[in-house]
Amino acid sequence: MTKEQKTLLSWMIVMLLLLAVVGTAAFTVPAFLEADRVIYVEKPGKTAKAAGEATTPSVPKEKIPLNTATAEQLMTVPGIGEGYAARILEYREQNGRFHSVDELMNIKGVGVKRFAKWSPYLSVD
Repeated sequence: MTKEQKTLLSWMIVMLLLLAVVGTAAFTVPAFLEADRVIYVEKPGKTAKAAGEATTPSVPKEKIPLNTATAEQLMTVPGIGEGYAARILEYREQNGRFHSVDELMNIKGVGVKRFAKWSPYLSVD
C-alpha cells in the first residue's frame, strides 16, 4: 500500500468516525428533497394554476396493454415520458409482441425500481 493510499484510508476512517460522533440527526434530508414529494414545473408559455388548485397527473384507470398501446397511452403511466414511450414502442417493433410485462426490463434504462413503479399500470393482452 502506497503512502497516498494510507493517507486516503486514514482520512476515510476519520470521516466515518466523525459521522458516527455527530450522528445522523444533523444529516436529515430537507422536506423538499424527500423521495415521495413531486414538484410540477409548468412548461414555458403555459399559464400557472391558481393558488390552491391541485395539479394531479392523470393515472390510467385500467391497465394499459403493452402490445397495442400508443405513445400517448403509455405516457399516462407515472414515470413514462416521451423517451421511455418511444423506447417501449421501438422494442415492440424490433422484438414483436410482449409475452410478459417483465420484458420491459430488457429496455435500456428500465431496472427493477422503474419496473416496479410501472408494472401495476401495464398488462400484456
